[in-house]
Amino acid sequence: MPNDLDVRKVVILEDDSELVDEIERRLRDHGYQSILLRRTRDIVKFLKAEKPKTMIMDVALPDADGIKLLEEIKGDWEAKKTHIIVMSNYSTRVNYKVRDDVEEIFQKPFDVETLLSSVDRVAAMDDK
Repeated sequence: MPNDLDVRKVVILEDDSELVDEIERRLRDHGYQSILLRRTRDIVKFLKAEKPKTMIMDVALPDADGIKLLEEIKGDWEAKKTHIIVMSNYSTRVNYKVRDDVEEIFQKPFDVETLLSSVDRVAAMDDK
């Protein structure tokens, strides 16, 4: 069972610095701890160790195919417990199978307040 710190921990996997700055600032204002990742190396191992409740990620990443990365995360018993919110310029790339594995998909540009509402909803979810 995650503790309150894990619930308030949000991983951001995004390479757009301006967007990351805005999301981090707004998360902090809402009492969340953000962990910024710019690379995907060892992401499954990282999620298993940190046990964040939520990850916000882009699917167009400089060092990996985000769709394959989602499948890798959701294929791991521990890592898949992290709820994922996808944001992308290419949301149509998120196929039907992957859509079932994520909490929400945001087409860029999007309203950050709406994203925060989604993070709040995920943080309040009961994990079974």
